[in-house]
Amino acid sequence: MIFSLALFFYEEGSKKQNLLLALFFLLPCFLWVFRTSIMGSLVALAMFALFSYKIWAVPFIAAIVAAGIICVFTIPSLKEKMFFDEDITFEEVQNGELDDKTINTNGRTAMWEYLEHKFYKGREWYGSGTGSVQQEMYTNSEFYGGIKVPHSDYVQMRCDNGLIGLILYLLAMISVIIHCAYIFTSKGHGKYIKICAITAGSALAGVLATLYSDNTVNYSMCTLSFPMGFYGMMLGLL
Repeated sequence: MIFSLALFFYEEGSKKQNLLLALFFLLPCFLWVFRTSIMGSLVALAMFALFSYKIWAVPFIAAIVAAGIICVFTIPSLKEKMFFDEDITFEEVQNGELDDKTINTNGRTAMWEYLEHKFYKGREWYGSGTGSVQQEMYTNSEFYGGIKVPHSDYVQMRCDNGLIGLILYLLAMISVIIHCAYIFTSKGHGKYIKICAITAGSALAGVLATLYSDNTVNYSMCTLSFPMGFYGMMLGLL
């Protein structure tokens, strides 16, 4: 989606086709009600606007956030999947009545709390060792209802490698985004370098958002590697 948008904005040819492709790639998130994918896509779009318009992107980002809220409360299938009570209104959310008992996390919250208590508490800085969570869930999958992953890479990182591992990982990823932003805004670079830079930086921001509530590293390695592929192309072109 982000690559198609980059081509739409910064490549002269096939503008209509690239815009339609961007919408086409976004559509499955809503058709199959993939909440994590919707969140990642909206974050990627917000970062794309920030790359393109800098401080002037604030209205675009506000519009993206508003669009996300409208989708949650107007698309029946998404609202049904998001909340235990389908009758909840936006006014109730504004009044602070939204909590973990209102949002349907499909058991994620309880699983995260259990894993963190077992592998993270008391070992906050260094965790219990790489593979601890995977070994636990593969060995005792029946206890977790047949689920073999915690559906949160950030929880898994904290449990396995503690805050040190999580911080190092985020520093590496964020440094890539910052470098892409620097290259994109620097003068003298060709349009294809800029296309690779905005694609890598924006897409990676969206991917990092998905790590909150899904196992992108475990089950979607291609999703994780696409932004890095464009980053590599940017470096190669440079």
